[in-house]
Amino acid sequence: MTSVADADTYASLLQHFARYFDACDRCDIDAVMQIMHGATVGVGETALSDPAVIREMYASRQAAPMADGRRVTKHHVTNLLVEPLADGLLSATVYYFRLQPSDAGPVVAASGRLNEVVRREGERWQVISHSIVSDF
Repeated sequence: MTSVADADTYASLLQHFARYFDACDRCDIDAVMQIMHGATVGVGETALSDPAVIREMYASRQAAPMADGRRVTKHHVTNLLVEPLADGLLSATVYYFRLQPSDAGPVVAASGRLNEVVRREGERWQVISHSIVSDF
């Protein structure tokens, strides 16, 4: 399996995923929805395409920052893999883990992968499909 992403594409996709997780950690559902505009979002075996349902799913799962601005979650991204698909589409997959506070300090609360099919649209990536795969 050989990645065909040039350095600019690779860096741009890393920024795309970083902005997505930053919006999640800030509980900025409007920003998440802007990134997910027009996408089908897969959560487990469920595929969501109605923007109102997608918004509610994110709103119900994202913790708002504390009153002093500290974030309750911190997502970290690694292992970006990029593969070409037909018609100018790319498959982009990243591993993630989510830190959350506990009495003993930060703990890894979740870990998994995001699998996206994307298309370049000017300066942004149009997400065609976005699948959240929880590993643990």
